[in-house]
Amino acid sequence: MFAQLATSYFARYGVDPALGKKAMAHISAKSHANGALNPKAHLRRPVSLEQIINAPMIAYPLGLFDCCGVSDGSAAAIVTTRRSPGLLKKTDPYW
Repeated sequence: MFAQLATSYFARYGVDPALGKKAMAHISAKSHANGALNPKAHLRRPVSLEQIINAPMIAYPLGLFDCCGVSDGSAAAIVTTRRSPGLLKKTDPYW
């Protein structure tokens, strides 16, 4: 779906696909650089623009680094009593 949106956007606004791919690469590079600074991030390695642009194509025009990892977008909340962390021997219940 996102690949179709990108190609539609390029066509509608007359964006050269190579230029559009380069713009998307900047977003991916920024996101990977931020992830490298976060010790709890799933993807923690910075990636160069060249690596992003030359990565294997997943669904034109989206390459490997333009797509979300399988683990992206999830969250969990455990609702319990105040006593439970002590029973689990956790000193910091907010992991």
